[in-house]
Amino acid sequence: MAEPKTKYDRQLRIWGEQGQAALEKASICLLNCGPTGSETLKNLVLGGVGSITVIDGSKVELGDLGNNFLGIGQSKAKCVCASLQELNDAVKAKFIEEYPETLIETNPSFFSQFTLVIATQLVEDSMIKLDRICREANVMLIFARSYGLTGFVRISLKVCRYRLLEEEFNSPIQPELQKYLTDEDYRYISVAMGFYILLQSVDRFGANYNSFPGQFDGGMDEDISRLKTTAVSLLSDLGCNGSTLTEDLINEMCRFGAAELHAVAAFIGGIAAQEVIKFSVMMA
Repeated sequence: MAEPKTKYDRQLRIWGEQGQAALEKASICLLNCGPTGSETLKNLVLGGVGSITVIDGSKVELGDLGNNFLGIGQSKAKCVCASLQELNDAVKAKFIEEYPETLIETNPSFFSQFTLVIATQLVEDSMIKLDRICREANVMLIFARSYGLTGFVRISLKVCRYRLLEEEFNSPIQPELQKYLTDEDYRYISVAMGFYILLQSVDRFGANYNSFPGQFDGGMDEDISRLKTTAVSLLSDLGCNGSTLTEDLINEMCRFGAAELHAVAAFIGGIAAQEVIKFSVMMA
């Protein structure tokens, strides 16, 4: 095993020994270890984070074989842990074969043992519940999600600059939202805002129809119509009556079919890992 000063030489020059020591003390919990989650942890393991706990109750399927998993039918969490420890055996790693949604519902105190929780690919309802849990336990929380060619990273901390996720979703700053959706001067922001609304809409769609739009072959025209209706209803609930999203955005969201593309997951995971490192080093 290489000496820490040799192994982490380049990053020590950036955040120093104190920052590296803080990173090595960090205890990270990852929820869902698909492409987005595994890419996030890969960056943290290479950086020398102290310990990781991977939570995922699913098994490796044929479609996962292009996403760094090995062995159809095996535990995803187990496979990811084994692969990550090969990258840096100084990092303590363990896995729990459990669906994150189950833990959120039945054992909320579980999350209080960690320095930071990274929740990937959760839908809105689970995100809101986990946000409350981590704020009460004073645990930093990072949400990361990739969806086709779009996605987001969202930080949650128990400080005034970060609103409760439930407030953000249900009570946005309406004049700002309306402006970004309709004002031609903000047309580039409008596209990003459109995807933000659609990422909430697909979760409503999934709750209503037990699948995401475009997820299965056939019925694309029907899914487009349903997603458009869902998005209009969401905008109305947010106080943006009369606002609409472009047909191109809605069609594109359906074309994504809820796919977790590895190139996008690597980008989103890189941003999420960067935020973890920034927080850990700043706390030092």
